[in-house]
Amino acid sequence: MSASAFFASTSSAQDRLEQDIKDTFYNAIADYVLSQDELSEENLPVKLQEAIAHTILTILSASDSFAGGIRLPTGRNITSANCPEKYSSFFTTLMELKSRHGLTEEQFMPLTGEILKLESFQELNPTQFIRQALGWAASTPYYEQDGVTADLIRTTFYNEMVTQTREAIHKGWLSIEDLQNQECHIYCALPALTIAASIQSSQGCMGLRLLDNKILNKDNCPAEANLNELVDPVLAIQANITAFSEEQFHEVKHRLAKNINLSDTPTIAETTLDTHELRESFAIINLTAESISQRHVFHQMVMNVIARVLEIDDPTPTPSPSM
Repeated sequence: MSASAFFASTSSAQDRLEQDIKDTFYNAIADYVLSQDELSEENLPVKLQEAIAHTILTILSASDSFAGGIRLPTGRNITSANCPEKYSSFFTTLMELKSRHGLTEEQFMPLTGEILKLESFQELNPTQFIRQALGWAASTPYYEQDGVTADLIRTTFYNEMVTQTREAIHKGWLSIEDLQNQECHIYCALPALTIAASIQSSQGCMGLRLLDNKILNKDNCPAEANLNELVDPVLAIQANITAFSEEQFHEVKHRLAKNINLSDTPTIAETTLDTHELRESFAIINLTAESISQRHVFHQMVMNVIARVLEIDDPTPTPSPSM
């Protein structure tokens, strides 16, 4: 066998294993939830946790005789040597759970929250499919992964920042004077609003929506200009915000624009998520925005956005040049 044939064969085996892992967990969890009686949007998070606990414990039980890893119902084995990199942290978690013999579903339930937060579990989470199957959400449109460029990312974020800045002004969260005086908090608030809006518009997507019907994820993020320093934290935040309502996003964006810490007010718009999760996401968006604003390329983008918004919305007439 030639070297090229060997690598092609290995790649094909990895692809099949990746698909087996996704099919096994995604389908089993979805089937379990959809088989339950009296499902509602309110009890879906609990039903999902029950399904994750049941599915994982069933697979771990079937893997008892295989000391070196996890055995899937298809008969395929996952080991530390062949586990696809994208699922490595999930595999490590499964092996840790496997070592804790005799876990019941009731004992396992508190652990499902941590599994849901794993980045490597996001592709295995069928929540959006379940909501679509039950008619609670519209079908997710198809977005292209090819053709994502650094310029497209910058253009998308620039346009979104202009939109969010103008919206914040119209809602009274920011003022024209804030922009004219280039108040310090503006340089953090505008990127923060843009991050929150980008995540909101990308709910249900495996990545961040861009212009031209493209989707941005870790696999297709261009290596140039260290864009992963912007994209990776935003994708991580997106993974933790899977079911925020429009009202919650409105509340978070309001506070990001006004630089009001969520901990300053104990009551937030009613939510099915716990307050800690919402506050944690708010804090991470703020920290990420602060970090982004200190980089020259994004600092310049904020300045360009300020200039553009003032050009559109500043009611002060520009003085005519003297003759």
